Amino acid sequence: TKESITSVEFWIYVKGGGRSINLKATSADNIGENNGGPYINWNAGMTRFYDGAAWNEMGKFDTDKWKYVRVVSDFKKSEFQFFAGDSRDLALNSKAIQGKFRNAALGPVCKFVVFYIWAVTAPAYVDDLLVYEGADAVDLAVEQLPDKLTTIWTTIKPRMISSEAMMKAAVGFLSVVKPLTGMPVGPEIETPNNMGVQENG
Repeated sequence: TKESITSVEFWIYVKGGGRSINLKATSADNIGENNGGPYINWNAGMTRFYDGAAWNEMGKFDTDKWKYVRVVSDFKKSEFQFFAGDSRDLALNSKAIQGKFRNAALGPVCKFVVFYIWAVTAPAYVDDLLVYEGADAVDLAVEQLPDKLTTIWTTIKPRMISSEAMMKAAVGFLSVVKPLTGMPVGPEIETPNNMGVQENG
């Protein structure tokens, strides 16, 4: 990408109320680093972001149902906006929650969009991932159904796809989207002894 603003959209289903999946959009050269972008976590029925010093709650987030999320990251300002709703239309028209990057952007553009897990107790599922340049929402060639929770989807899909496979939801979408499961590498390695310093994951 050559644009300083990157938008990410997706459906997400968090099962249960424990610690769940993480999302980061980073400007770091190493995919294992957590620096240089928004660092968002779903935890105990809420969403939160880490600003480099502490977790900041963004509000309640329904579990055990599909929700639509849009994250718009500005790599010039090192800030992001978070939108959520029961459908794409509701999410796009919802009030933005303002958030700060984990630390200042390391470059002018997004290099990786990553879903990954650390100390997870509540599995999550991600679907219909969109990654594109700019802050304006793209028009879809085919409109999405207003309700993600069809009977077939909710009863069959979770049985067919393991939570581990769904955590790798970014595989094969776009070259900029790369999955990362497990611990980060390099300077961002997290252990029980430094979890407080590393924002607990």
